[in-house]
Amino acid sequence: MNIASLPNEIIVLVLSYLNWKDLLTCMRLSRSFKQFIAESIELQYLIELGSACMVDNPYTLLPVITKLQRLRRLRTAWDDPSDALADRFEVEGKIPTYDLQKGILTIGASEVPVTTSLTYYCLRSRVSDREPKAWRLGDLGVEVRDFTTDPDMDLIVLMERKRVSDKALETEEIDQLHFRTMMGNDIHPLAARPTLQTSRISMSLGDELFRTLILRGRLLAYQRSGTLGDVSYTFLQIWDWTTGKLVFSLEEQGYESSFVFLDDDSFLLAVTETDSRGTKDWYLQVYWIAYPTRQVIFAFPTIRRVSRTFIDSVLCRSDPNGPRTPTSKSRLATKMSLNDSPFRASPSDQLVVLSFRLFRAYGPQPTGHRFSIFFRTSTLATLAQQESPSTLPGSLDPIRVKWEDWGPENTRWDRNPYHNSVVCSMHGLRFITAAATVRPALSICDFNPYSVRKDTESPHVAPTDEPSEWRGVQSRLITESTIIDLPHVFNSPIESKMCYRETLIPVRTSHVQLNGALMMDEERILIFSNLL
Repeated sequence: MNIASLPNEIIVLVLSYLNWKDLLTCMRLSRSFKQFIAESIELQYLIELGSACMVDNPYTLLPVITKLQRLRRLRTAWDDPSDALADRFEVEGKIPTYDLQKGILTIGASEVPVTTSLTYYCLRSRVSDREPKAWRLGDLGVEVRDFTTDPDMDLIVLMERKRVSDKALETEEIDQLHFRTMMGNDIHPLAARPTLQTSRISMSLGDELFRTLILRGRLLAYQRSGTLGDVSYTFLQIWDWTTGKLVFSLEEQGYESSFVFLDDDSFLLAVTETDSRGTKDWYLQVYWIAYPTRQVIFAFPTIRRVSRTFIDSVLCRSDPNGPRTPTSKSRLATKMSLNDSPFRASPSDQLVVLSFRLFRAYGPQPTGHRFSIFFRTSTLATLAQQESPSTLPGSLDPIRVKWEDWGPENTRWDRNPYHNSVVCSMHGLRFITAAATVRPALSICDFNPYSVRKDTESPHVAPTDEPSEWRGVQSRLITESTIIDLPHVFNSPIESKMCYRETLIPVRTSHVQLNGALMMDEERILIFSNLL
């Protein structure tokens, strides 16, 4: 039977099961296929959605033509994102805690690093009819050290630190994680237990631990890492908060680490191993939640041990709580019209930024450098799956991949000193910072490879090139390699080639001084005026 004899609705339904790259391949099969797909609103929406690294929101009742129009409007806006700077907020207190998720900005401001109240801002949307709203929860009932949110689930997780015992030179602490609703601070109805409690940790004077909370749907990761005495320490627990089950646990000494989810089944740790002579090894280690013994190590360039070089302040970041398509119609999502947003950034392809400080203690004048390394979660997940397929037995030793075999083609190094204080300076495959240019500007780096391939008008430049002219928003493609040549630290020069598209937005000088106080999501850029 000829496929052309089928009704158009059936053909569209069949082709809609293909991913967007396969649809583009089908357009090259014949003129009739090309014309049919080009004239189909449904298939064009799937192609443009996939090429933008977005996923559809199944709870939106908008017609496909409206979704396509809003998607094109949003993509056009990011080509000239000046209007995205329209939202600004005055924050009370000097040490606020904050989170930006799916159009909801949560702020807990205080003069001390303990939060007892929260303010929520439902931000104005540029792709739906949602109007801005705000509400405040004045008494949380606990002293909050940190929190993380998921507006789709009407969920906020509050971290409370408690001292179990207090001795002269040592204290015992535990962290309690409370599952509440964002709308009313009630116990969350889907939480199997209202509170989860971490294991005790003994802290002495001079010990330093950093704690992290990351949500991904039903998974909650809690990590603490730092130094206890003279020993590096890493502790990680991952729960399914809807069942209260602990699905992964790790406690190790001898190295520090920073955590990021790769997808729903795996995660990575950025690891540094250090002794008195300096950093002896550093790498990315991929774990699978269901198979703890199945591991892949992605090595970084070797450090010269004779130079007493230390790598510290390692911080690995992606979207704070990986964007996800909602799994239920929560009270918050319904009341704040969150489900009116027709699409979201893809949770399976996100940008990761690894920021670190390199300190060389050798010689009369110690020197220091700050670096950032960019890579994509989809790339690392694919490489890890290739190196350690699920058919291999789980008792094998970790598989180690050399830097030369994975790093140069799939990373981009940058020597700009990005601040570590803001966790929302990236979204999807975009990253925002103050541009390292003579004139004040913001730099939005888009690591979507399709954005680079389709842009034929922007100049191809090296990352160190100055903009040619400053008459407004400027776009350029960073295609030349970055070369890091530090012979006293690394055995050989480091080359990184991952391409990206940089959009430079001229701003007032007062804005650039706020580097580290920038936040973004898929629709907007936020600048805080008194965080620093």
